[in-house]
Amino acid sequence: MKHMWIIDEADSSSIFNRNFSYEGFTIDNELLAGLLSALNYFSELQLPSKQGIESIDMGGLTFTYLIEKDYNLLFIAADEKSTPSNTIRSRLEVIRDTFIREFQLTPQKWKDEHHGGVLDFSVFRRTADTLINQWKEAEKIMSTAESFDLLGIFQQIFNIFINQIKEKNQSEILAKIGNIISDIKNSEDFRDEPEIKKIQFDDGWDVVNMNPTRISQVILENLMFRLTGEIRKIIINDFSMDDLNEELFPFLLSNWNLIKKLKIDKQILNLFLSI
Repeated sequence: MKHMWIIDEADSSSIFNRNFSYEGFTIDNELLAGLLSALNYFSELQLPSKQGIESIDMGGLTFTYLIEKDYNLLFIAADEKSTPSNTIRSRLEVIRDTFIREFQLTPQKWKDEHHGGVLDFSVFRRTADTLINQWKEAEKIMSTAESFDLLGIFQQIFNIFINQIKEKNQSEILAKIGNIISDIKNSEDFRDEPEIKKIQFDDGWDVVNMNPTRISQVILENLMFRLTGEIRKIIINDFSMDDLNEELFPFLLSNWNLIKKLKIDKQILNLFLSI
């Protein structure tokens, strides 16, 4: 990821941007933000699909879009055309979730405080740099890069779980999940892995602060599937999977190429299609 923008679609302004390439990039960021936002607006209103842009090629780079309707934000990354768009989109999802969590945003808080000029998003620079530097290190070793993508996929699955549970006000289920995570982290299989202890669950998930360069990919994969399987059992026991599947299956389908690339497609099918 060479460049990134977070754009407020309400006024097409760039609330955060970062050049990660350390190369000359002298274009006016506000001007470019306006252009990127206008292209998406045109796509939503004028093209037959009435959908926003997924990606577009300009100036030798691919610009990948992630649209966050709850906050009327565009998360956009520019990278080499050779970088798979699903990989970039998965990382944008991690950046989006981290951004929302770091500023403790809700749609109402966004409306009240951002447009009131209260929030200063420049402090997100350190977090963004940390994520990008981790991914750059990971790209040096393919297996490590795949581990970051694996974390991104499961971070989203966990978020979907929690969003559905919160909608049903199932505080008891959240407590059960917290206990399961604690038990797994301290189990014989994982208790000697310092990175696994960094997994946090406090009314929400955070697995992306783990550093996959310091953990075996096999152990990481086993951990993710074990967590997911145990949480799925709790959800099945307490309420129907139908509501969950409405959000989960579209996510899996939209990221299926990346899931297949990670060679976890069979495990995913077995996990979520089994009764």
